[in-house]
Amino acid sequence: MELARQQGDSEAWKPFWIRGDGVTAYYVIGKDNIPFHTLMWPFILMARGFALPWHIVSSEYLGLEGQPLSTSKNWAIWAPDYLSRHDPDRLRYYLFANGPEKQDVDFTWKGFVEITNSELVNNYSNLVYRVLSFVQKKFDGKIPESHELRAGDNELLLQCATTFGKVGKFIEATEFRHAIEEVMTLVQEANRYMSHEEPWTVFKTDPARAGTVLNVLLQVLSSLSVLTEPFMPFQAKRLRDMLQIHGENLLWQIPKLESGHELGVISMLFLRLEPSVVADEEQRLHAQVVT
Repeated sequence: MELARQQGDSEAWKPFWIRGDGVTAYYVIGKDNIPFHTLMWPFILMARGFALPWHIVSSEYLGLEGQPLSTSKNWAIWAPDYLSRHDPDRLRYYLFANGPEKQDVDFTWKGFVEITNSELVNNYSNLVYRVLSFVQKKFDGKIPESHELRAGDNELLLQCATTFGKVGKFIEATEFRHAIEEVMTLVQEANRYMSHEEPWTVFKTDPARAGTVLNVLLQVLSSLSVLTEPFMPFQAKRLRDMLQIHGENLLWQIPKLESGHELGVISMLFLRLEPSVVADEEQRLHAQVVT
């Protein structure tokens, strides 16, 4: 109401709060706030005729290296400090994939390094780089033509298409861990497909078939640039830049890459963190504690 008054329209708040206007309200809270937001606050809203919560998203507790987070003791990871050394999407991924969605979770630097190296670097980033660098080297950096599709090609493309619906339903239900698991399952299947088809070997005897395989994989990467956007927006932009996908409203459609389309500058989406990062970050954390 106050914001509406400040903006000169004292009625602008009503579509968001008046019951019956079809408003869908998500309440994102910690589990210690469940009694208030599920009992007391709804009664207050009902008494005023306001819209009730449509979905209450309650997370569990997130600890840090075996202890509760404490800003007063400086037992915390501060965003500006983290961003001075690490990629923001790496932390976003770790918290989505391993956050306290259904149970208390402990953040550890060891787990952060191991999981993101394994899932983001080894599985995802390597897939992107292998596909794009092969196209750059063998097809002059242009999307190869797709010839006759085989069963395995169609299976991967079908899985890619159905992943959008699955991810969308999980996001709508605020089950973010399941949503990102579906995305990474598609990444794993694309890796299996590439290993099975071996375009680097097939290219020596059948360049057209190798081109078809690469075309299929590029369509998957194009889709991944959209599927990963809600979780890792910065890398999604980097991937679209490498694929030379530009324009508005990209999140409402799957960008189709036509044959002959030229790729941009290629690089690794994520770089591998050395094991020494764990000890360095643990030491930094303990050194900042206020006793």
